[in-house]
Amino acid sequence: MIALLLATRMEAEPLAEKLGASQVAGEPFATWRFKPAEGRPGGLIVVAGMGKDAAARGTEHLITARGASTVINVGICGALSEGLDCGLRIADCGFPRPEASAQDRGQEISTRREREKEEGGVSECGRAVWDGLVRISSCFDGDAILADQPAAPVPCSLSAWMDLPACRLASVSVPVFEDHQRLKLAAFADVVDMEGYAVAEVCRRRGVTLFMLKGVTDLANHTGKQDILSNIGRVSTRLAVTVTAGLAAEKWHGQVLGTPNGDAHATHGQDARATQDARATQDARATQDARATQDARATQDARATPRKVMSFAKIEHSVFSLPLLLAGAKLGAEAKLGSAGAWPSLGVLGLVALAGIGARTMGIAMNRVLDRKLDAMNPRTAGRELPSGRMTMVAGIAVAATGLGLYLLACGLLGPPCLALSPVPALPLITYSLLKRFTNLCHFGIGLCLALAPLGAYVAAAGTVSMSQSVLLLGLFTFCWMSGFDIIYALQDLDSDRRTGVRSLPVSLGPAGASAVAAGLHVVALAALVLLWRSAGGGLVSGAAGGVAVAAFVLGHLPSIPAAKRFFPISAIASIAGSSVPLLGGLG
Repeated sequence: MIALLLATRMEAEPLAEKLGASQVAGEPFATWRFKPAEGRPGGLIVVAGMGKDAAARGTEHLITARGASTVINVGICGALSEGLDCGLRIADCGFPRPEASAQDRGQEISTRREREKEEGGVSECGRAVWDGLVRISSCFDGDAILADQPAAPVPCSLSAWMDLPACRLASVSVPVFEDHQRLKLAAFADVVDMEGYAVAEVCRRRGVTLFMLKGVTDLANHTGKQDILSNIGRVSTRLAVTVTAGLAAEKWHGQVLGTPNGDAHATHGQDARATQDARATQDARATQDARATQDARATQDARATPRKVMSFAKIEHSVFSLPLLLAGAKLGAEAKLGSAGAWPSLGVLGLVALAGIGARTMGIAMNRVLDRKLDAMNPRTAGRELPSGRMTMVAGIAVAATGLGLYLLACGLLGPPCLALSPVPALPLITYSLLKRFTNLCHFGIGLCLALAPLGAYVAAAGTVSMSQSVLLLGLFTFCWMSGFDIIYALQDLDSDRRTGVRSLPVSLGPAGASAVAAGLHVVALAALVLLWRSAGGGLVSGAAGGVAVAAFVLGHLPSIPAAKRFFPISAIASIAGSSVPLLGGLG
């Protein structure tokens, strides 16, 4: 069986569409099956995830669990060879011989570059805009090269896609955007990625034929992050067209189902030929089974929809905002009635809660919709509902629209002032996820969104936009609490954000600098909480709640605790305890 292995869904989707593949349920990796057609063999498309470890696991799965006899690794890469310039199409430049020295490779490519400049064929834009495709002749462990350790090449088959230039590949664990790293790798390889060597090593060990096709999106330099985002769609589409055409070619068909490349693969090649008919029969039966169970799967998916929606909207994270809403509403009722300990009616509390749930659902759904492409490029988030294909874009937008409808309904029932002011929280909630594309201060966007929650609840209960000192302190606490914990949350995506060009304080300041900013924000949050406790009448019970909040903030800065755990549930505990200070004010 032929298996196509890719790192991200963004790279895989054009290929799945071109091959007419259908997604397979119940697999440990995002998987599609494509049928034989017009002389082209059938097989699987699998998205393993980014990085060497994910690539190795995906390759092992394809070989041991799915019986793949030929693996085709397809994906994007960055150019390393000296002499490449902006606008130079790698497929047009004609890479020099794979056995050429680094100096010869650089000289030959430099000559071609000068020739193209004389002919007016190279743009002077200063950014990579080409989308050349290459086939890989051998793979090196780029991490070993950077560490000055021995690095032996692992060969790949070159018996197909003969029209593409052959290049050497180095694979690294951390994206390469620095010139000194680029030049060091260029002594061994022409292009760089984060998965190829791991795939090649597993295939070598298992005796499985490996073909590797790469599309160049960037120059592996300081503009690489932006170039990847700009070029990945076009390059992935070109790869899909090239792979599909190659699979349909007679010479390719003979290589896959005939003799694999290299003596080490001879025995496995005989096994592949001996079991060809059986696998074809297995594919046909699988197709029949898929058709026979289509209605059952549709019913199962329909039943799973509420669970998917709850996961998509992260309903459990409502604990972030509901206590803050209740605290804001209580402070509003106290201001309106002029009585400490006063509460709004249950009807008002219910509508405030409904508005908060609707607004938060809208915000998180729009975050998922707007960030779906970035999520697909991040190993941590690639399994989310939209990038994994478990939910459609239409469904995601429908969830956001439902949340917006609930929010506006609640605002309308709370009265004309609340309805008139409803765009004030809604606009930041809809757009805050876009900030990471433009500014390293994006964390303060989500901080603002959460800070508006208790202020809005105050207006709903008090019936006025004139804010008390207590609710302003609560808003300051909320802003600093959420902004600081969002910075901590971003620490776990540092490598991915650097690769994809996402902006954040951990990217701009580094982990230590970003953690220091988060700590400073949390000091301000605790200072506001102390002042809030005093303005709410003090008391031992509310003081104890404040003590729990202090403990949660301290735990949030312990590096021994994973960043994801510090964000949830530890930050939620800090929020609940902090909100309890005004809710329990004066008790004890």
